[in-house]
Amino acid sequence: MTTAPHPFGMALSGDGKVLVTVNGGIEPFSLTVIRDLDGASPVVRQLPPAPRTDKRALPSAFVGAAVDAPRRLVYASGGDDGRIAVFALDDGTAAGAISLSSPSLPDPFLTDIALSPDGRLLYALDLAHYRLVVVDAAARTVLASIGVGRNPFALALTGDGRRAYVANMGTFQYSLIETRAGDDPRGLGFPPFGYPSREAREGTVAEGRQAPGLGDPGVDEACSVWGIDVADPRRPSVVARLKTGLPVGPAIGGSSPAGLAVSADTLFVSNATNDSVEAYDLKAHQRRWRALLAPERSIEGLRGVLPFGIALSPDGSRVFVAESGINAVGVLDARSGAVLGHVPAGWYPSRVAVSPGGGRLYVSNAKGFGAGPNGGRGYVEGPEGSYVGNLMKGTVSLMDVPADAELRALSDRVRANNGFVPRPVDRPPGHPVPLTGASSRIRHVVLIAKENRTFDEVYGDLPGADGDPSLARFGTTGRTVGLHAQVRVTPNHRALAERFALSDNFYVDSDVSADGHRWLVGAYANHWVETITAAGYGGGARWKRTAPGRLALFESNSSLTPEDYLERGSMWEHLARGGVRFRNYGEGFEFAGTAEEGGEEPTGARLPVNVPMPEVLFAATSREFPGFNMNIPDQYRADVFLKDLAGRYASGREALPPFLYVFLPNDHGAEAAPERGYPFL
Repeated sequence: MTTAPHPFGMALSGDGKVLVTVNGGIEPFSLTVIRDLDGASPVVRQLPPAPRTDKRALPSAFVGAAVDAPRRLVYASGGDDGRIAVFALDDGTAAGAISLSSPSLPDPFLTDIALSPDGRLLYALDLAHYRLVVVDAAARTVLASIGVGRNPFALALTGDGRRAYVANMGTFQYSLIETRAGDDPRGLGFPPFGYPSREAREGTVAEGRQAPGLGDPGVDEACSVWGIDVADPRRPSVVARLKTGLPVGPAIGGSSPAGLAVSADTLFVSNATNDSVEAYDLKAHQRRWRALLAPERSIEGLRGVLPFGIALSPDGSRVFVAESGINAVGVLDARSGAVLGHVPAGWYPSRVAVSPGGGRLYVSNAKGFGAGPNGGRGYVEGPEGSYVGNLMKGTVSLMDVPADAELRALSDRVRANNGFVPRPVDRPPGHPVPLTGASSRIRHVVLIAKENRTFDEVYGDLPGADGDPSLARFGTTGRTVGLHAQVRVTPNHRALAERFALSDNFYVDSDVSADGHRWLVGAYANHWVETITAAGYGGGARWKRTAPGRLALFESNSSLTPEDYLERGSMWEHLARGGVRFRNYGEGFEFAGTAEEGGEEPTGARLPVNVPMPEVLFAATSREFPGFNMNIPDQYRADVFLKDLAGRYASGREALPPFLYVFLPNDHGAEAAPERGYPFL
């Protein structure tokens, strides 16, 4: 069954008759309500029904949903809107909203929500103010709130409703850079420090301004699960603080807890960047076991399974976890933590649920079957338009819970689907790319990173390429802004392809710039990046100065931050571990709140928040080369690069590093600007 884009949230009614997904953007923010789950043809309805976001009924939505079947209501997290949206279950009409904003706590950002077993209370996580909020569902008023950890993301209640557990996936609480009289209020021209470092921990003076430190990532507020006693909903209290997964230090990034489930005596946690599931005793809050989700023994040292949502069988014997990175659902023994197998699902499964009888498994797949084409031969544009973020329809998989005897064959299919089955590779002698462990003829690599253009847009009209000339608007006969003549928009790209080589049919999991730049530097996008990217591009994750958690909302900005550092880091840490020197021009400092306006040379950025770069990248990055700023032409970037190359390396002052990274982003496109050297894009 198909949903609107990115169903990152899902809830099953207590009677098992209604399933609801929360579709988190880009457009439309919406809910999908599925009835008659046991029938041959379940009934699917989208709320609101429009193909674009209905800004009155549901201006934004995030990962949380709850179904009150007895009262015939559906609740949804409003994300950036700061309200819990309410819809009538029977006719789908909007039934109001519950605001969590107050003069002292403005601009809340709601993530997950949960409904008490009796339906009287709603619990909501406010990422903006790091708190759990208790709401009287009938009166639609806030009863109480209590502080929790950083970036609270997932929420689960015990069966009796007397305790709530909160997964805090944030690493740091960020702060604004000091602004005094005469300072640029937009911030610094370059990040104040790299991380990890003493400056990042304690703070420093950068460009004459105080940049607060970030403190210790090992505190209880970071990458943790907190237990909250809510037996008296007006007086909640913290009763447990659990640090989950691998600690920062042995790991470069935090554990990023993404999903929670609770049985009668055990709490289960999925740690997204550690590829692990953990079980904790509810009384002593001691860890019982930790399971590594490695679908193939040969890749146990690698990461990328990305466990997200988690659910239990009704009898408590099985744990089901959405494995977003391998398009599968993991099945574990709840008592021992043994991984029993993996079940194929759609693209990027985000949440799982089990029917009350235990026989059916429901999976929300955030990317479904992918966006598909948005132009070219035979394409017909629908009411949602042609933007890839609106075409990325989600799906919901309904399947029988497999018997243990079926899991071996299903796991084999998952391994085959992901290319984990080893295949022999034959390379002719002298091939420039060596076999593992052999030497290479390649001594230097220069990676020139462009922006988000498709192969067909640039090379669709290249003879001999597998392209579509009708899409080659930036090719040799490109279509331009302000001119009717056909022109060679990308002559240098064409010359490189014709003079050297060209490869096509390469694919990557990114959809837009924000997640694409993470993939580009060897860091797959975790659940934080995926959910905030979809919401941000839809206008539903706005950066604001009004709340500490909102300082981390990166909207469409594309650089790595500690919240999406992986267990082993990125390409930069990989190069450093291997002793490979590198120099970076323009990548890695487009953070939350970044201003990219005219007159911001040399870096093209103003940074208002103390977000760090990875330390190894910070030390190897040019302070003169601009990042993403469409007010600066790529010719300026080329001039800066050539000047640095001549003064630093051609002069003999330093040896040329084996790896150079150069960012030339003007192909992203902006308005026509002939005075800046690019009149057509």
